[in-house]
Amino acid sequence: MEGGQSQQQSNDWKIGSSVALETALGERVEGVVYAFDRVMNCVILQDAPMNPTQKKTYRIINANFIKKKGPGPALPASTMDVRPVRPLDMGRIRAKEASAVADARKDAARINTNVSTDAQKIFNALAKTLPCRWENETIVIFDDLRISSPYRVEDVRGGAMTSKHELERVKRVLDGEKRRLGLSK
Repeated sequence: MEGGQSQQQSNDWKIGSSVALETALGERVEGVVYAFDRVMNCVILQDAPMNPTQKKTYRIINANFIKKKGPGPALPASTMDVRPVRPLDMGRIRAKEASAVADARKDAARINTNVSTDAQKIFNALAKTLPCRWENETIVIFDDLRISSPYRVEDVRGGAMTSKHELERVKRVLDGEKRRLGLSK
């Protein structure tokens, strides 16, 4: 088939068939059709290895740059090892996508652009071991403890539901993280 067309048809590229091509630059290419991408209008050819132990290589060729296409040499069955394409479980793919988007949103919510770099470092360190979130410029832990700017141990405040043990624990963790980060004064 002459390649004068601007778009090759995907049914022109039978997967597993041997083809010989001539590109617009005059290069001769032979291989087995591995795939055809209609969106990118590219054919992916698997080069026939010289011996069975040699690794297979693949070439991606834009179909617009194919001048001539014809049948390729007959290849032994072992070189045309084209595995069938399995159907995709779209429900599973959508679930993975939704999970990734939720994780990205959760990660984005952990970044507060209204606080200093040191405050963000303190938050990140605390969030490794404690359930933290931002509420404006205040770090909220366990939904009841609050650490307000400048994020010192004496700035830790517990709510009505906070036990003395939780309050002391958060103060110890905050003090340790600030020392580890070199932020204690």
